[in-house]
Amino acid sequence: MDSLLMLVSGATAATSVAVGDLNGDGNLDMVVTSTGVSHAQNGNGAPGILLGKGDGTFQPVVFTSGAGRAKSVVIADFDGDSNLDLAVGGRSAQICLGKGDGTFQPPVNYAVGDVTAIVAGDFDGDGKLDFGVLTTTGLFNSALGYGDGTFQAALVFSQGRGRVTLADFNKDGNLDVAIPGSVLLGNGDGTFQPPTNNGANAGGSFSSAMRAADLNGDKNFDVIVGNRNIETALGNGDGTFQQAMTFFAGGGSEVILADFNKDQKLDMAVPTGGLVNILLGNGDGSFQSPMNTGLGTSATYVESGDFNMDGRVDLIATGSSNTYLLAGNGNGTFQSPKSIGGPGIALRAADLNNDGKLDLLILSGQSFQVLLGNGDGTFQPPKTFGQGTTYSEMVLKDFNGDGKLDVAAMNNGGNVSVFAGKGDGSFEPRVTYIVGAPGSHLANGDVNNDGAVDLVVSRPAPYSDLVLVLNRRGISSAMASSPNPSTANQPVTLTATMSASVRGSGTPTGTVMFKEGTTILGTAALNNGKANLTVSFKAGTHKIKPIYSGDTNFNTFIGKVFTQTVNP
Repeated sequence: MDSLLMLVSGATAATSVAVGDLNGDGNLDMVVTSTGVSHAQNGNGAPGILLGKGDGTFQPVVFTSGAGRAKSVVIADFDGDSNLDLAVGGRSAQICLGKGDGTFQPPVNYAVGDVTAIVAGDFDGDGKLDFGVLTTTGLFNSALGYGDGTFQAALVFSQGRGRVTLADFNKDGNLDVAIPGSVLLGNGDGTFQPPTNNGANAGGSFSSAMRAADLNGDKNFDVIVGNRNIETALGNGDGTFQQAMTFFAGGGSEVILADFNKDQKLDMAVPTGGLVNILLGNGDGSFQSPMNTGLGTSATYVESGDFNMDGRVDLIATGSSNTYLLAGNGNGTFQSPKSIGGPGIALRAADLNNDGKLDLLILSGQSFQVLLGNGDGTFQPPKTFGQGTTYSEMVLKDFNGDGKLDVAAMNNGGNVSVFAGKGDGSFEPRVTYIVGAPGSHLANGDVNNDGAVDLVVSRPAPYSDLVLVLNRRGISSAMASSPNPSTANQPVTLTATMSASVRGSGTPTGTVMFKEGTTILGTAALNNGKANLTVSFKAGTHKIKPIYSGDTNFNTFIGKVFTQTVNP
């Protein structure tokens, strides 16, 4: 290896070598990953390309752009264009598609874990190359290929870290991503524009709270960031923000927004140590000085809701010793805390069994407990789920479209565990999705407009990036008709096509209802993803909407309105 290291100036150890003809000149070339090379030389740990001269010597090393922290590399043609590509393992797996001249396109990062070794092969026998990685935790994770250089794996889509929230900040109908100090405007297809400043960071990437809400009643989403202080930045409705305002709350690990004094203005609850600070909102994005409600013990998380069904917003706070209910008085003050459960690191409140009463989920670290509410501020004995790993954060949403709330929780393996809800307060066993970094933060929303809720994961240092986990139950739809335009009373065949929004997820089955306004034109079964219905129309312009029924693998979906023009 000594002579190899001499080719890569400054390297102290070659960690991986791959050989192939990268520029099509008939000579073998080398790709080397190594340690000890300065960041200025190799672009933050990028692999080195050494083009062969055919006589056992090589041209000077050139480092690939953007593919950093490399520990392992493999050469293969992942997109079938006869040009060799690179799969590079580091803090993620990076795919660099070759141009055929020894240079490569910018890398695409997949969150498959902290990689020590990477291999390529057709693991599922479909004739398309896949890649697999061995991680620092000893796991082997694989990503199945589509044959075009893309893979079935969670995608790293931006740098950035800290708590994350989703909202439509520029009113284009697409969800955007906000992290402390930055916003990434969504394109509606699961991709995002480069980050821009949102004006509020309250401690930068270490901020421990992040919310989006309309604080001043202008129908624009604003951002709220908490750490040592609370900062708010009012949105302009176009994805930009006004200068941040700062409010002292003694520091806070979480921020909850609700109307505690029934004045139609959002207020804040912020737990700090043994206190819950209440900041009453002025309705213009600013807040009054905090009022303290004592707990007598440390609290790290709060949740709000009307747990005793008296029309007033209550608080539940949890921490290292117990979970407490603070019944609201309806004027921004609260009654003395009442212990209702054990310790927790996160809370979620929702009606899990559809009885009209708020229930409670307490994430305790080693599991989560469900406390079904009685509607009077008391709860039934806890039931425990998710044992067998450690969790750091959770979100509650209907991910599989069955009308029942599910739980997604970050586990200590750096992955997301999803528990499908049964609708009675209990949950199915976990299904795990790889994101490759413990201590990550979660947000959820339909970022690609396919009718299925996705996950956005903010990974901490040393990753410091954002990962998108697309829900594979989503639908992409298209509609056509023949003829169009038609004449009055002429038979017209409407065709709706339903396909998986995430490739490799299968073909939807079920039915499609064709609807004009409130009138149902008819329903047709899908055959190979297509549903046909023949109808006739009176003269005029007709707006038709396809509504997909869903099946065991795909959520229900409402397609875009289609226009049928009918001449006299």
